[in-house]
Amino acid sequence: MIWMYSVQKAFDELVKAAKNDNEVVGVFLGGSRTKPPFKPSADYDIGIVAKSSAADRAMEKYRLMKKQSLQNGMPMLDIFIFSNSDFAEKPKTIDPSSYYYEHAKVLAGGKRFADLIKAKGMIAENLADRYVADSLNGYIYHTYNMVKCIKDNRVLASKLESSAAVICLINFVFGLERRFTPFYGYLEWELTNHPPKNLPLNKQLFIKSLNDAINEYNANAHKRLYKAMLNVAKKFPQCKGVIESWNSVQDFMEDML
Repeated sequence: MIWMYSVQKAFDELVKAAKNDNEVVGVFLGGSRTKPPFKPSADYDIGIVAKSSAADRAMEKYRLMKKQSLQNGMPMLDIFIFSNSDFAEKPKTIDPSSYYYEHAKVLAGGKRFADLIKAKGMIAENLADRYVADSLNGYIYHTYNMVKCIKDNRVLASKLESSAAVICLINFVFGLERRFTPFYGYLEWELTNHPPKNLPLNKQLFIKSLNDAINEYNANAHKRLYKAMLNVAKKFPQCKGVIESWNSVQDFMEDML
């Protein structure tokens, strides 16, 4: 395990150098090492945010350090360099990859930098309501299509619609808290350790219902999810218009599920 010690030492030295660099605004650790338990071989995803006026110098300096770590046989150090102006720019669209910042650990930088990291790990407030409504609409749409495909005995189509519905449901549940949908490799970890407050079922039953709905058509699983989701959605004003737009098919849905 000597090589593991060497990687840890290289990581510590890199963070120390960045902390003492007057041209660096902040440093953070992202990726799998912020979501324990992680494998000892997990990469160190290090983000370095430099002053805009010094971004080019910082990129050259820390890319050189990354190159040196690779030459020393340590590919586990992934270094990402950002200019402060680019990093702080408010998003105009929803980028699912921003889940990367959720649970990120600030290694250097003041409260303002910590608040910026937190904000980057959340859906922008001005985009959240539309995202939630679109996710809910997508969930009902694909569930409705799934039911029709089952009625017509179109097996493959019903499975595809079921999968699409589950993805929209997950987006909806996390989006209610302005949280990005986790990378699916971390979905069960998030639901177990950081479950959304408005989860439509208890976390164990929700995970089981997702599995049942994805693996094969399970009427009880879909019924549980659909009814529980509607009960949650009715509590939020941004969902009202979506629910009302599907009122005409609710009887059909309840009869088939």
